[in-house]
Amino acid sequence: MLVWQAPTRAMNPTVPEAVITEAYAEDEAAAAAEYGAEFRRDVEAFLTREAVEAVVAPGRRELPPMAGADYVAFCDPSGGSHDAMALTRCTSDVSRCQPGFVAAPRRCRHVTRAAAVGSE
Repeated sequence: MLVWQAPTRAMNPTVPEAVITEAYAEDEAAAAAEYGAEFRRDVEAFLTREAVEAVVAPGRRELPPMAGADYVAFCDPSGGSHDAMALTRCTSDVSRCQPGFVAAPRRCRHVTRAAAVGSE
């Protein structure tokens, strides 16, 4: 797997600097995510631990695959920061996407709130 993270100006110098400067003036957090290749810090506490725990079945680690269902997987690597890497598999039916598997390594000392629920 190849992962590449770079700001817009490094990847596409034809984007006018004025566009990027204006975006930063309007909403610095959004512009840093859009043009600066930075993860958003203003939404990292989007869900509280209590909200996640309220919808998690205690003791359930995963659901068996359903015959005939299509699946998608999502991976959130920590990217060198202090939170854990997380992985989930869901049915591709977006009208009722139900995670069938969520994993976060236990050996990581620092685990995000959402990932911690999947690893307990």
